[in-house]
Amino acid sequence: MKIDPRFIQETGRDIYTGNELLVKGALESEGGVHLLTGYPGSPIAGFFDACQTIGPLLREHGVVARLAGNEALSVAMVNGSQMTACRAVVAFKSVGMHVASDALALGVLAGTKGEGGAVVVCGDDPWSDSTQVPADSRYLAEHVRMPMLEPTSPQEVKDWVDVAFQLGRAGSIYIGYSMPVALADGGGTVDVRPNHFPQLNTNQRTTLSYVKDIEPDLDQFVLLPPRSWRREQGMADRHAAVCAEARQLGVNRIDHKRQKGETSALGFVASGMGYAYLRHALDELGLTGRLPILKLGLSYPLDEQLVVEFAGQCEQIVVVEERRAFLETHIKALLSAARQRDGLDVSVWGKELPGGLPGMPGERGLNPSIVMDRLVPLIRDHPTLPIEMTNGRLTDELDWIRRTGDVDFRLPLRTPTFCPGCPHRDSSSVLMELRNDLLDPDYMQRAHHRGPVDLVSHGDTGCYTMLMFEPTKPLMHNYSGMGLGGATGAGVDPFIDNKQIVFMGDGTFYHSGQVAISQSIYTGQDITYIILDNKTTAMTGHQPNAGVEHDLTGDEMNPEDIERIVRGMVPKETTADVRVVRMDPSDRDAYRKMLEKTILADGVKIVVADKECGITYHRRQRRDRLAEQRDNGFVERQTFMNVSEEVCEFCLECTNQTGCPGLKIADTDYGSKMQTDFSWCVNDGACARIFACPSFEQITIHRNRPPRSGDEHVKLHDIPDLPRPLHADQPIWRCYLAGGGGMGISGLHRLLAPHCRPLSLAGGAYRGRRVGVDGMAWLHRGMYSCSREILQAQLLG
Repeated sequence: MKIDPRFIQETGRDIYTGNELLVKGALESEGGVHLLTGYPGSPIAGFFDACQTIGPLLREHGVVARLAGNEALSVAMVNGSQMTACRAVVAFKSVGMHVASDALALGVLAGTKGEGGAVVVCGDDPWSDSTQVPADSRYLAEHVRMPMLEPTSPQEVKDWVDVAFQLGRAGSIYIGYSMPVALADGGGTVDVRPNHFPQLNTNQRTTLSYVKDIEPDLDQFVLLPPRSWRREQGMADRHAAVCAEARQLGVNRIDHKRQKGETSALGFVASGMGYAYLRHALDELGLTGRLPILKLGLSYPLDEQLVVEFAGQCEQIVVVEERRAFLETHIKALLSAARQRDGLDVSVWGKELPGGLPGMPGERGLNPSIVMDRLVPLIRDHPTLPIEMTNGRLTDELDWIRRTGDVDFRLPLRTPTFCPGCPHRDSSSVLMELRNDLLDPDYMQRAHHRGPVDLVSHGDTGCYTMLMFEPTKPLMHNYSGMGLGGATGAGVDPFIDNKQIVFMGDGTFYHSGQVAISQSIYTGQDITYIILDNKTTAMTGHQPNAGVEHDLTGDEMNPEDIERIVRGMVPKETTADVRVVRMDPSDRDAYRKMLEKTILADGVKIVVADKECGITYHRRQRRDRLAEQRDNGFVERQTFMNVSEEVCEFCLECTNQTGCPGLKIADTDYGSKMQTDFSWCVNDGACARIFACPSFEQITIHRNRPPRSGDEHVKLHDIPDLPRPLHADQPIWRCYLAGGGGMGISGLHRLLAPHCRPLSLAGGAYRGRRVGVDGMAWLHRGMYSCSREILQAQLLG
């Protein structure tokens, strides 16, 4: 298997996504990294895709890259790796840190061993675009006393992985690593260094001795009282060592420091992306280098010495940070003590600004425009700043931002839905039909000799979370988190007579869902679990789970079987009361009959809907077609789904029942009609199987020669030169590219970005920056026709 050359490049500059930079940074870390683990979730799922890409390289050097069953298990793996002083990187999204917190608290308290280390990457979502609860991981890091590192630029994302290990060694402690969406899904051009690989690895193992290796460390790694509080007594010293090392390495620093004896009327404190947005805003306002900035790359614990030094240079401090006032609160507390002790008098602002001006928002995220919008009134009307700062172009920039915000434009909207060919559509459309029938008194009396039944549907985490949107909104009534749908039902089950259902994916089953099923069996809950077994962790980009045969690096695993696991949970005496059925949902009639009978039965019922993910299946089909076309010059047989214009009555039942993005509205000679969108449709037949109307027809094309090309012949040697850019006379100009998948955006991005000039305003944070907002898998490109990528770059003129 060919390895992406960017990951073995040792000098020069290349372009990477943020998640790829985490992997490259781990490879470049001094002494090498031994273990890469975690659980996929937006925005850091691409970290595991990158590990999978370089699987042969990792196997060759004995580096383990392995997904854990859930986040808690991944941290436990990291804890175990410290027995041999390994260096480990564990990654998960912000709510995954909630799941991991028990094992994480113990790991942080116990700490690392010798040259070992642990970097805990947390994918934060400040704008709450793809995370069920607004989260700020700094607070949870503080709760478990884990230092938190916040890189700002792509270069820092890569280089600071090694820095994190250095900080961890200084304090014998795990280091948190914040990766917000802008960094993880973004990326840029970076300077690279040689890789390092560990001497201890899967090819060169060691043998632990209880007397030499284990017994001396029992007080550190077996933390139960009284050892726990004894270990806690050294935490302040460990934090102080981390702060001192961060200061030494330049992680925390003062930009544009005042000369001795000088003070500035205004100064800023920022960390992470807040620092990048602040530098960008000040550059736009023409104030770069005019005001001091304290950059806190280590946002917890605070470096008291550096904060007090900075405060002595300022009359007022404004803290620029995303989400809640984490830094602001800690800085105020620290300076309050300094005021009592040393008489240091400086005011600190952030979420509120002087004079009652609105400060940085405490909800959702930031961007340069928001920062400028809040800072311009403060700077422009500041009573003690030099007049050349307060005049400038501040008012013009503020007017420009507000006029831009007032522009009334509307983007085409599409409700999130399953991909074309998704097997979950088979289950959801059947359940919608069945739900309506169960509510029909006449149907229920005729078919079952009983009254109507109103289904209660508990929600869970996976692609099927999109059941919350139309047309399947009645199939998701609540949501408690991953693997907890059945347990949510357990809370209401004793008090209702309704039949209950819950959808659960195979990844969720292995993560934590099987525990909920076990509890349902134990308590005799009246519920039907519909386990959507599509053989992958689809929502986050098709990472492997415990049901597949190979891990990230291609090593053979022992795949588990959901049906066998569930049957093993059922006590012998209740076997007859617990139904376990496996079926392909494509057989709609049989599937419908089975579900109706199963749901109406009493007790716990488990249905395994066994059908491969549409993306992986049709991706394989496309490869086969391309191979056939390459070998023969054409594809001999292809089948398409067509909607007959003469038959379609535009009743919209097909979209109301399936929500398939492969259907579109077309203007015809007969008026508005439904059509199949051949750029999306994969001809899985879901639209025809619902029998909404007779207008759907499958058309099979047989060929014995290549089709005639309808494209005009283009003379490549006679293509005119591109027009000169409007701003080409300027030394630096910006280029914005926007488009969807398949439009060449990624190709243009790779072509242009390596030639970008680093922006001085963000210390290289925006060298050639790409932001990808990818479909539902919240990260998987094009799941519902709303992926887009934006290239923001400053190019040499």
